Amino acid sequence: MDAPPPEAAGSDVVDIADLADLDDAAFDQVYDLVLAPSFPPTELLGREVLRALYLGGNPDFFGYTVLRGHRPIAAALCEHHRPSRISLLDNLAVAPDIRQGGHGGRLMRHLLSRWESADSVAFLAEVEDPRHHPGGEHGDPAARLRFYDRHGAQLLPLPYFQPSLGPGLDRVPNLLLLALRTRDSGLPSAALGAFLDDNITACEGDTARDTDPDYRSLRDRVTAWPPTAPLWPLSRLADLPE
Repeated sequence: MDAPPPEAAGSDVVDIADLADLDDAAFDQVYDLVLAPSFPPTELLGREVLRALYLGGNPDFFGYTVLRGHRPIAAALCEHHRPSRISLLDNLAVAPDIRQGGHGGRLMRHLLSRWESADSVAFLAEVEDPRHHPGGEHGDPAARLRFYDRHGAQLLPLPYFQPSLGPGLDRVPNLLLLALRTRDSGLPSAALGAFLDDNITACEGDTARDTDPDYRSLRDRVTAWPPTAPLWPLSRLADLPE
């Protein structure tokens, strides 16, 4: 997809495009207009890393953008973890000047519809805990959580953190791990454990997976769960220890 001419950017025609179908210039617009204003560097991979993952033909990384005319106004980045058959919504955002227009909901419905036919046991998302992350230049965590609640997300009762996304970048503590969808049989605890292992290994390596005390504490909680992971309504957030 070519970058939009100036006169096309303001069109009222709204559509959803696969990120893999974008050219470099159009992808740069998604990054600059939607993603970078919505997440701090600790929660968003760099432009060139994302370009390689989402435009490079890797089937385990998939995403979409909502276009008004040719201008991107919302975007979602997802990945699929094959060992656990769990998909993860890494980032979902709407351009700051267009929020509250229903575009995030439209994108979420598209994601959930696509997941229904995927070879995946669960579709998860990482979200900032509004009790610890105040609103600011990158958005309002409380509003994001209400958004996910409206779309049926449930809470995994865990002290979750996002692994470091790269050298020099801190982990992001005090996150919530949400289940956007599971199959009728629920989320297998063994699959969740495999996902957590795969995720931290990909980000921080084998040593963190095997020896990091914070990660081992998180992993041990899942190991102690029954075969099907507990899922709480988001209304129970106050019951999750801080």
